[in-house]
Amino acid sequence: MAILLDQGKISPDDDIRRYVPEMHKFDPPVRIRHMIRCRSGIWAQWHIAQLAGWYAEPTETPYTQNDLLTLLSGQKTLPFEPGSQFSYSTCDYFLMGIIVERVTGLSLADFAKKNLFEPLGMSSTFIMEAPAQIVKRRAVGYQQTNGQWHQWTQSSAGPGGRGLYTCVDDLYRWDQNFYDNRLSSGRCFSEFITEGTLLGNRNVLDAKPTGTYRGVKRIQFTGGMPGYVSAMTQFPDQQFTVICLCNNSTIAPWQINSRIADLYLAKELEPVQKKNDSEAVRRAQDKEVELDEAKLRNKTGAFRLRADGRIWKTVFRDGQLMVIDHLNKATPLIPMGRDRFQPVGGFFHETARFEFTRTSPESPFSLTSRWNGGTVRMDRVDLVEPGSAQLTDYEGQFLSHELAATYRFRVADGKLLLRVNNLGWVPLDPTVQDQFVPGIRQNHDNRVFTFKRNQQNQVTEMFVKLWRVKGVSFAKRRNTK
Repeated sequence: MAILLDQGKISPDDDIRRYVPEMHKFDPPVRIRHMIRCRSGIWAQWHIAQLAGWYAEPTETPYTQNDLLTLLSGQKTLPFEPGSQFSYSTCDYFLMGIIVERVTGLSLADFAKKNLFEPLGMSSTFIMEAPAQIVKRRAVGYQQTNGQWHQWTQSSAGPGGRGLYTCVDDLYRWDQNFYDNRLSSGRCFSEFITEGTLLGNRNVLDAKPTGTYRGVKRIQFTGGMPGYVSAMTQFPDQQFTVICLCNNSTIAPWQINSRIADLYLAKELEPVQKKNDSEAVRRAQDKEVELDEAKLRNKTGAFRLRADGRIWKTVFRDGQLMVIDHLNKATPLIPMGRDRFQPVGGFFHETARFEFTRTSPESPFSLTSRWNGGTVRMDRVDLVEPGSAQLTDYEGQFLSHELAATYRFRVADGKLLLRVNNLGWVPLDPTVQDQFVPGIRQNHDNRVFTFKRNQQNQVTEMFVKLWRVKGVSFAKRRNTK
């Protein structure tokens, strides 16, 4: 895109419909700069494909570039005004790949080969257009799902938002071009060479978006997909770069790169500053304490994650407080204070702490999980257990014109079941009033189904969300069960 911008063949202010008229006419329009900065609001590829009835993990449903474009062209509403919020979406880059093809008359793979890879001698780097193609020395990705390992290979075509194959030797050649550019030059490409961004989009390319690390300039590129994750961290003033490619999605390569830089650039980096904030103070004051059963039981209940609607629980079991995540995995909580606990074992970071807070002695607790680099906030909720008669309120067919998908709900053996298009029936579990989640808990399936009622208390609509895709509406068809 930087090359086409510098050549004047496209403009950051162009409406994407100038090149992709299949997309809906949004008002205000989605512009190229919005896609480059992931501020368009266009659906995220992995998540919307799953909501349309295509599998994503651990086995991917094959689909073509045209299939995905047709799916995206159905989107009629955006979650926010273009440009107003950051929301990462690989479909922004998928659409930009289509724009490159339509402006240049070349496939994205051929354009990249001619203008990027061949001039730099990157002979083992290419954009995959035929997922079934045999690739010599190809590394297979490994994805862990519910404690079991699976191989993951790409089986669908979506160039632009995915499909780049490379190796460390070629990335070294790419890295050296930052110091002696042999490619097309212009304002946008120069920004990329000097800052590692395009239109200032650092949040898009970097898992830890910052321009410095311990006082020195840093440019970092991160990426991944199921079974694969990678990071390339440059320190341009020292002409030092760390490249880490992994075919195990549980690894965080940007952390490995930082540790390597700590060793090799020890004399160049500023000393690690100890955080003088409330969280650091609280952790320093942590000391295991004993709480009686009443104080522990007082903190039991259900909590809903504000970010995505998943439900976690705290229970008193075997003489101790435990947290149960959305996959029904239980982890003991050791009290480090009256309202502060440390999870022991499980997948939690060693710095993780759970804090219970409330606005008054009579109000319910809210729950916050903090760890080195993250915070998750949860609100206390009351779970419901509707009987078969109440579940019949949700029976029927619900249609999304945006997704061109039909969701069918029916009650059997006291459970609400869901069928998406022509797939099999799956059980759902109730959470709060008029809300359900998949009964079979899996890492890759965190859908939340919320039903809406009219003034007559009749269910008329259903909304589904999955990670970054939220608020997709399904209208209930009349007289259908």
